Amino acid sequence: MEEQMKARKGSHNMIKRTLLGVTSVAVISLVAAACSGSSASPSSEGSKGVVYYLSPSQTDEFQVFASTMIEDFLTEAGYEAKVLSAGSEDSTLQQNQLDTAIAQKPKAIILEAVDPVAIVSGVDQARQAGIPVIVFERIISDTTVDFTSITNNFVSGASGGQAVVDFLKAKYGGDVKGRVLSIEGSASDPGSINLEAGFRSIIDKYPDVTVDTKTAGNWDGAVAASVADDYLTVNPDTDYIFAGGGFLGISIIPILEAVMDALPSTDGDVLNVLEDILNEMPRFVATREEVFGFLLGTARERFDL
Repeated sequence: MEEQMKARKGSHNMIKRTLLGVTSVAVISLVAAACSGSSASPSSEGSKGVVYYLSPSQTDEFQVFASTMIEDFLTEAGYEAKVLSAGSEDSTLQQNQLDTAIAQKPKAIILEAVDPVAIVSGVDQARQAGIPVIVFERIISDTTVDFTSITNNFVSGASGGQAVVDFLKAKYGGDVKGRVLSIEGSASDPGSINLEAGFRSIIDKYPDVTVDTKTAGNWDGAVAASVADDYLTVNPDTDYIFAGGGFLGISIIPILEAVMDALPSTDGDVLNVLEDILNEMPRFVATREEVFGFLLGTARERFDL
């Protein structure tokens, strides 16, 4: 079971990275095509010109990885990449950053909007200045852009749903039943909504599975941790936590800190196994003290500590 869980996690991460890689290739292709007719400033020696990427934040795994990959792809394609982060989803800051980018007359602007409505006037200003605007991940529907590139979050959610089904089937000897907590990143983010819809398209086929969906504010890791902690207190028989973003799963770690301290360990691999053990925990484990004892005892056995 442990190896199956590790394989499942690795497969999920690979899917996310593959989707982002394909998206980045599409973005680079569009930049090249759009820049051919751009009225941007001449490029510096040895470079095809500057391309800005405006990220909504750098507070979670996906955003950090997206920024790194887009920057790498732009650099490899011969452009000078400038990545700006809007703090922690600060719409006003991002609008100011867009103004700054426009003033520099770049070859193109890649935009993942904090607020797809508030940013519209800035997008219009950029395009009026002859700067192509490429929307990444978060759709802007209230004005015209040069290209929109998004990953298929519905398919990713469905993949996650099937992984949960496979886990429950293995746990209960072929029966798909149990209790699942789904923590979605945001109630208003289209990507989060589509991810949850894809997850539900699979898991809702199994009436013996109770699924409760909670929202982590606006991709707020601290809220996700609190949601998970409160839910597990009331529902210690929970079989699985499906987190709508890698950082949401990581933010549940504080629940396991006491076990890590008792081992003692700071090894990330140990923490991953603890999360697997939590998902595999038998239903007779009812109280928080029993959860602590089960996790600690099982971890010591597996790692021979």
